Amino acid sequence: ERSRAAMVAGELRKLVETLTATAFKSPTDIERLVEAEAFELNTVLIMNRQAHAELLALLEKQHIVVAMEARMNWEVRQSAWRQLRHDRCVHEFHGDLSSKAFTNPRTRVELFERMAGEQEGRHALRLQCLEGLVSLKLPKSEAVELAVRGFTALAQEEDAAIGELHAGLEEIRLERAKAAEERREALRAELHQYGALESEPDLESHALAIDHVLAAPELERFFRTAGGLKPELKELMAELRDPLLVYDRKLAPTAKRVQVLICGLELPAVLESQGKSGMRSNLTDTLERLKNATKLDVPPILPVLLSQLGELLTVSALDPLLLLNLEEAYHDLAALVEDLPQAMLGGGGSSRAGSGNSLGGSADNLAIGISNTSGPGNSKGNS
Repeated sequence: ERSRAAMVAGELRKLVETLTATAFKSPTDIERLVEAEAFELNTVLIMNRQAHAELLALLEKQHIVVAMEARMNWEVRQSAWRQLRHDRCVHEFHGDLSSKAFTNPRTRVELFERMAGEQEGRHALRLQCLEGLVSLKLPKSEAVELAVRGFTALAQEEDAAIGELHAGLEEIRLERAKAAEERREALRAELHQYGALESEPDLESHALAIDHVLAAPELERFFRTAGGLKPELKELMAELRDPLLVYDRKLAPTAKRVQVLICGLELPAVLESQGKSGMRSNLTDTLERLKNATKLDVPPILPVLLSQLGELLTVSALDPLLLLNLEEAYHDLAALVEDLPQAMLGGGGSSRAGSGNSLGGSADNLAIGISNTSGPGNSKGNS
């Protein structure tokens, strides 16, 4: 259409020039004549271009539909292919463990063959000793002593051979057990390679975010009042960088640690909505006093801390895991407060010191949960 429009436009220009040169009509009449021809041509070109655009739009829509169907079919086939690879890998694994390479390895067969040959040799010597005794018509002490020494030597060799057999079997068992573990790890690695449709999670970025929070100088004061929060975050950062985190035995404790760390993040909003935000600041101040108190100053603080914990437990809409940890801390602290008068009256300094030490651990553990909710908003969001 573009080439036809260019060609017709060129011919119309030539026509205008020819008619004007020959004075066929006045220039105005010639322009009207050419304008009618050009209008008809433009109408046809516009209709054709509109049809062309609609056709392209239909083709693109159909292309999207076909591409989407092809993608969905490819994903279905990919899933089936992965399942086939998974089943084949597991089948080969069970086949390997059920094969003679593990149930009756060649080294075990050779060990039994060698031990059987040695037993036959010792049995032949034992028969020779017996024949020497059978051939005696009258008892002779020398022959009998010789037979006894022969039987004794054979018995010692038999005991040594049995011990060697047991040691060899144990060595083979350990070697096959190690080979089975290596085969199992190879199976895990292969299944992990193509068994999951999702890509590997970016755990390193989370570890770097925790490292950035731990190294922030503006959070030093916060971590000093946060009990054992900083060591917990360091342990979590190390676990995120552990390549064995793909296994459940490593993942389950890490997930539990994260749940404990984040269970109190909604506490400020809950207290604020109920008009009880002062509870958190009061409890944080009490924990800070308890952390820095001497052994003689610890007992008067305990009833205050117990009362504040009891008030916090009355708050509704708390996270269940946070509530469970607070209840455990409350019961432990209540037991310490109950034993406190007896320790002060009859236990002397050593008993009081013991109470102080045990309470120090409880205060640190409680401070972790409270500090998880009392730090700066930005820092807790990052961690």
